[in-house]
Amino acid sequence: MMPLSYEERSFVLEHGIFLVRNYEKMRDRQALLLREEVTERENENKEDGGSSQSQKGDLEDSSTKSGQHLTHSSTQSENRLGGEGDEEGRSVRSRNLTQTLQGIYDVIVSHKGSSGQSLAAPLLNLCSRKRSGSAPVDLSMLQRQLLSGHYESLDTFHSDMLKVFHCAEKYYGCESSVGRNVRQLREVYHSAHREALTQIGSFL
Repeated sequence: MMPLSYEERSFVLEHGIFLVRNYEKMRDRQALLLREEVTERENENKEDGGSSQSQKGDLEDSSTKSGQHLTHSSTQSENRLGGEGDEEGRSVRSRNLTQTLQGIYDVIVSHKGSSGQSLAAPLLNLCSRKRSGSAPVDLSMLQRQLLSGHYESLDTFHSDMLKVFHCAEKYYGCESSVGRNVRQLREVYHSAHREALTQIGSFL
């Protein structure tokens, strides 16, 4: 078989061509390796020539190991299923908590005064200079954290809601009309908070 010229080798490399003669070389090499493996295995069988009692012991040992492996696999499977069940339970509790907190938020935002106006409207967006870090100082920031799944407990939400009320009183003044509305909203919130404690206790 004639060797390839420089131009032919370049063409083969450039176009990724698989040569038949390379395939034949690979096939012959694999056949040789297979014959050597078979010969080695036959020699090992001749050398081992152990007694049947020894083979029986190997079989029993193998059976014992197989049984142990199955038991271990079964235990792992049960643990995995148990873990998945726990994870699903946490997911359900998290959704229930988020729905409960959203319900409290909606009660506050939708609460209206005697003239039908929303008392929480001034608390939705407070002046940016009153913001401190990532702590929510108005209802809009609290709502964003609620939607992002930030709250993992009622206590954290409770603390942030009280901060919002405090920031509003500090910004508008406790004796202003907004300050008086905040006091009313705080009472509404505490009532909703007590109801939420009962709801959360039922699914924890």
